Amino acid sequence: MNLGTELKHLEAVLAGPDPEKASDVLSGLFDSLCNASETEREDAIIDIASRVGHEDPHVGAHLALLGGAVLEAGAPARPLARAVREPLLRALKKASLFLSLAQKFAPLVQDSAPPDEADVFEIGDLRLPRSALDSIARVDWLAVRSFFSLAVWYRPVVAAWSMDVETLREAEADTALRSAIEAVGRASEGTYWLATLLETTIDVPLVILVPEIREAYSVTLRGVVDNGQLSVLLSEALAEPLARLGASGVAGADMLDVMRGEGPQKIGASYTAAFHLYPWQAMDPAKMLPQDHRFEWHAPGGTGDHSLPPDFLPNTLPPLRGMRVLLLVGPAVEGCSQFSRVLAGCRTFGSLRAEIKGARKLGPDDTTRWFEAVRTGVSA
Repeated sequence: MNLGTELKHLEAVLAGPDPEKASDVLSGLFDSLCNASETEREDAIIDIASRVGHEDPHVGAHLALLGGAVLEAGAPARPLARAVREPLLRALKKASLFLSLAQKFAPLVQDSAPPDEADVFEIGDLRLPRSALDSIARVDWLAVRSFFSLAVWYRPVVAAWSMDVETLREAEADTALRSAIEAVGRASEGTYWLATLLETTIDVPLVILVPEIREAYSVTLRGVVDNGQLSVLLSEALAEPLARLGASGVAGADMLDVMRGEGPQKIGASYTAAFHLYPWQAMDPAKMLPQDHRFEWHAPGGTGDHSLPPDFLPNTLPPLRGMRVLLLVGPAVEGCSQFSRVLAGCRTFGSLRAEIKGARKLGPDDTTRWFEAVRTGVSA
């Protein structure tokens, strides 16, 4: 197989009007690469990475999709992980322009006869018929192409960055990329998953205060995405203080493997967490215990003012004195959530490894300082 020739053919087909043919060519090339040698796959991922910056974002996204599939077959992630960032950013910026154009065109079609449901596109809060998209394309074809390419782009990007955490760290620090994702918001499924991925904790220190026993612990999170994953891993890392609170025991080995990224992404098991985590702002300074209804948090699934839900992203915690701080309570604290959460055996990103490192109990002086910092912070 002459890979360069095959990739050029794929580019031409992807740029053409026949999506079914493009899918067939893409599948055939993937099958060939899966059956190739390790060295051939390594060479292939470098060649694919050099092409994902194609001027047509639809073509680039599908080339990246091929590359992501080859990663799953065992190719090294870094060449693709590094290559996708710039074309993804270009696509995001153009997609934002498309949304602006869609807002302008929406009033022009809202009073027209409703088209067939099959010919209607839901773009965020808008419902646009194909005729409106055609009109927008006449103004900026690339903007339309870019927006719809995001439904493809996020898959290889998630695959590559989940396997190469250092590149993910660089992407998290890219303010232009974050701003571009925020500008598109939830109008695209792709930006939802990209925004979630970019809140992965990578060597993030965390202080956990346990008010019932007046103790404090320090941990470092790496690869932890959401509060459900964090809670399962904490059941092991903080097993001793949790036992003294009368909370649930250590999660089963299969659940821990799932949350560490060492087992399947999803299993039928679950873990019942009879303890609760709160942001530090939920502390009642008079009782020095967290209380429901004191602070409203924001999670991908909505907002609330009780203990943190499974989908809350710990990396979004507002810092206190430069650190992220959580409050942990057992199952029977007055004024706090009294229910137990059943956490499903599923992690968000299949290829992303996670761990809690360096769990240690803080000394009396540091413990006093952190409790005082929280009391002062919530009283300010």
